[in-house]
Amino acid sequence: MIRNQGATRYPKFIKFCLRIPVGTFGLVLGLVGCTAAWFAYSGLGSSVTLIVSAFFIFSAIVWLFVVFAFVLRAFLAPEDVTAELRNPNSGVFASSRLMAAMLLGAMVYHMNHMNHMAGQLVVFSFSALTLMFGSWLMAIGKLRAGTYLRPAVSDRTSS
Repeated sequence: MIRNQGATRYPKFIKFCLRIPVGTFGLVLGLVGCTAAWFAYSGLGSSVTLIVSAFFIFSAIVWLFVVFAFVLRAFLAPEDVTAELRNPNSGVFASSRLMAAMLLGAMVYHMNHMNHMAGQLVVFSFSALTLMFGSWLMAIGKLRAGTYLRPAVSDRTSS
């Protein structure tokens, strides 16, 4: 996956971070979605609220780690990250990090009544980043009708 990894010696943690693909953001979105589902049922009792808090903290930590690993990979192997983002099969997962952050911000807004402004700031800033990412996808020509379908599927649907 990383082309220049053999030429440079990195510590084990850095090598681990360099191997994390962009599809890992789908896992993070699933964790945050599970947390949001538990949050929807959090009015049932204090034990459910404890589970929601634990899921929220865990999913926020996983999100931060995956974003850190992706940013580190972008600095150490920018050509690989660009190629992965331009790939029609794996590039769609890059928007998962932004959607997961918006869900986390919405939960911050609803969980903590004292920090409504922090939740709004997270949701609005990541909404703007999502719009910028979508604009970038349109600029490179990846966000057209059917371009994120696999070629075999898009060939079958067009005829």
